[in-house]
Amino acid sequence: MRYISLFLAVVAVVWGSEVEFPGPDYKFEHHNAEALKKVLDDTHKECPELTRIYSPGTSKLGEELWVIEISDNPGEHELGEPEFKYIGNMHGNEVVGREVLLVLIPYMCKAYKAGDPDMVWLIDHTRIHIMPTMNPDGYAKAYAQFSKTQKVDWTNGRANADGEDLNRDFPDIDKNFFRQREKKNGRNHHLKVQNVDDDLEPETEAVIEWFKSEPFVLSANLHGGDLVANYPFDTSIGDKQMYSATPDDDIFRLLALTYSANHLKMHDQVKDPNCITSDTFKDGITNGANWYPVPGGMQDFNYLRFNTFELTLELGCDKFPPAARLEEFWEDNKPALIAYMKMAHAGIKGIVVDSYGNEGIYNATISVGKITDDKRVELCGKQECGKGDFGKWNKEGYGICDKLEDWMEEDDINYRNHDVTTAQQGDYWRLLVPGAYWVTAYAPGYEPVTQICYACNPNPDGLNHEANDCSFALESVYETDDRRMELLERFLAAQRVRNEIPYQLP
Repeated sequence: MRYISLFLAVVAVVWGSEVEFPGPDYKFEHHNAEALKKVLDDTHKECPELTRIYSPGTSKLGEELWVIEISDNPGEHELGEPEFKYIGNMHGNEVVGREVLLVLIPYMCKAYKAGDPDMVWLIDHTRIHIMPTMNPDGYAKAYAQFSKTQKVDWTNGRANADGEDLNRDFPDIDKNFFRQREKKNGRNHHLKVQNVDDDLEPETEAVIEWFKSEPFVLSANLHGGDLVANYPFDTSIGDKQMYSATPDDDIFRLLALTYSANHLKMHDQVKDPNCITSDTFKDGITNGANWYPVPGGMQDFNYLRFNTFELTLELGCDKFPPAARLEEFWEDNKPALIAYMKMAHAGIKGIVVDSYGNEGIYNATISVGKITDDKRVELCGKQECGKGDFGKWNKEGYGICDKLEDWMEEDDINYRNHDVTTAQQGDYWRLLVPGAYWVTAYAPGYEPVTQICYACNPNPDGLNHEANDCSFALESVYETDDRRMELLERFLAAQRVRNEIPYQLP
């Protein structure tokens, strides 16, 4: 786990010009549906060039599931720029996530306008989507009780208006993955939804359509009831309570550690004295199924159905704290919320294009294997993280690594049984822990291409960096002969003009 130790040494957020928000005049309070929308509207009014408000659907009772996008080009996916999302208040009576997001949203706007270099870089290089509540109906029920008694029962408002737990309502495709894993060359990504009751809750249906609409790379689902960063898998074979690792267990652990290490209390497990749970979590992180299995959860669905890596963040034991404690929760979570968004830039990214027309190839597959022989990696000249020229090997490495098959051995590669695919314009992102990787891009009708790429931390030297470039140009198997003939025709035509030789191809 050397990469984790090195990472934690530099994981703290580097702050530039700190914006004074929320200031002494800011009132921390609970936001009902009207007040929530006002925060979004006020932020958009202050930063119209950075924000866009939209809704992917409605709740059971017809409430909009509002989202605010924060980007230097709102409404547009920029080639090569990762998409990130936060979702709060999935359980209606777990409100800390909802409230810290409603502070984060105007904070990001104001920090960008103030010229905070950290926030300017983040917004200029990341398209961020924030949904403060996925369960407005459940929240309304919990808020009604809180308004009368200043407390909320442990489960009151947890479910939606149909009485359904939304974090058990997603298609359970984990079982499909476990079956595929037993097969040789079984499908390991974008698993199809099979044998699922179509009667999903409207909130679930809405966010699934939302997930389809954007190439989300990284996500977090904000909950309450304990203090821990929970990573997939959330369930196991037979739904047993046991450690259930994904093929990307190392990067999921690193993502969870990023949040817990930047949180003021999570990593050291500084919990409320009245916390009703007795669980403690080493480093403030846990594998979901090892804690308790959750079939039909949202984070596993994101990972197995789409390209999205998602965590479930439990932000505190008090699900519906008094307003007087909301500032404390904001200060606890602020650095973690921002550090986690930066992790959308971990690993590698690139564009897969057609070498003939140089157009992006949609739905190309990216397969990776970690190179485990450190000596061979060093021999070929490892990239210097944060020094530019990403995706290239140092000049000393050329010649040695030109013919990879001359030195690469099968035992040197730890293949990762989870692929990702390219978005509409041919761009992709692959979250990875630092190291050298054997990366292959392939698509129907094209010759596959393999190259070595090096993944770095997004903050290796205290500064911000995008993921290392690992782009591909694929040659079409159908157009190769025609292309060669076209080039020959052009060459001979040029020769005829130059030499005035009447020559025709037979």
